[in-house]
Amino acid sequence: MGWLAPVAVPSPDGRSVAYNTFRYLIQIDPERSWSQQGIAPGEAVGIPSIHVADVASGSDSVLADGAFSLAWRSDGVIAHLQGESDAYEADRAFRGDVVVQGALGAAPER
Repeated sequence: MGWLAPVAVPSPDGRSVAYNTFRYLIQIDPERSWSQQGIAPGEAVGIPSIHVADVASGSDSVLADGAFSLAWRSDGVIAHLQGESDAYEADRAFRGDVVVQGALGAAPER
C-alpha cells in the first residue's frame, strides 16, 4: 500500500494481524504508462482488501473488499477506509468513507 497506509496492524490482544492486499483485475506492466497499455481513465485496475489472519491457527479471512488503511484501537474497535466502490480505477481518486466496527464481526458504521 506504499507510504500512505500501514501494510499490517496487529490486534491489541496479539491474536490477529490485519493486512492490506491488492488483487489486480488486469495485467499491468509497471514499466509502461496506463495509456501506453491501452488502459483508459476510469477502467477498473484492481481491488484493495483488508484481510485478518489468526496468528495461532493461520486462518485468513476477508474483513472488507474495496477497503484499506486499517487502525485497531486498544479496546478492539476497528476503523478503515471503505471505498465508494470496490475497484480502484485508473487515473481516479479512490474515494470512500471511514467506517468503524466495535470488534471483528460487528457491523461497520460510517
